Amino acid sequence: MKNKIESEIKKIEFEIKNTRDSIERNNVEIENTKERILKLKIEKENLKQKYEQENVKEFVLDESKTICPTCQRELNNIEELKESLKANFNENKVKILNEIVEKAECISKEIEIKESAIKQFEELNKNLNTKVETFLKSIEVLVKPAQKKIENINQKEIEALKENLKTAEAKEVPVINETTESLKKSKEELIKQSDEIKAQLNIKQQIEKIELRKEELNKEERQFAQMLCDLEKEEFIINEFEKAKMDLFETKINKLFKFVKFRLFETQINGAEVEACETLVNGV
Repeated sequence: MKNKIESEIKKIEFEIKNTRDSIERNNVEIENTKERILKLKIEKENLKQKYEQENVKEFVLDESKTICPTCQRELNNIEELKESLKANFNENKVKILNEIVEKAECISKEIEIKESAIKQFEELNKNLNTKVETFLKSIEVLVKPAQKKIENINQKEIEALKENLKTAEAKEVPVINETTESLKKSKEELIKQSDEIKAQLNIKQQIEKIELRKEELNKEERQFAQMLCDLEKEEFIINEFEKAKMDLFETKINKLFKFVKFRLFETQINGAEVEACETLVNGV
């Protein structure tokens, strides 16, 4: 019975260790993913600034283009040349802006995928922590009966039985009369009782080890919970930083226009900011 309980406890402890290892690996993945998201958001912010810089550029005619390189005289078709140069400038500007927008959209999609992955890891860790709690309760169920039985044993009776056993083992008994058989039976009974007591004491020691291990596991659980709390705090700071950048970018863009305003971002019901492009006149 004792060996069976010990075997079951070892199996459960093995499962707890594997589960803890999985939680730790998931936390590492969450941390790495959040770092990558922060880098992507910084990269996206740089693209927004680049877009703003490119968007405000205006065509300026290079006077050297209006002079004949051979005779150094002013060309006759200046207006036609000017329109051609301006068209090339605008075409190149649109191309650059489109490339910036395309890169920003790819980054936004990657950020969305990684944020979704973080949520999946956090949900998985939540389930794994619940699994650990279940394992700990299983250990309690296994050791509780033996613990209760040990608590009911009278320590004085244990000591008395031990003393009787020592006396019986030390006593020289003649093997020639009926008393010998009686003493043999008494000795066997005492040995049996002694073995039972030793087994109970071993279980008690095992329970103490289990209690110590449970405390270690609970301590680890508290540490993992704190790690998760810290990661959630970092995620909140990143989101607040991203929101502030969005507001600043929208403000800068709207300063470039007098009669028309643009709403570039929209707040969802869950508080998330998504890209939008709404033109507003007088707030409508």
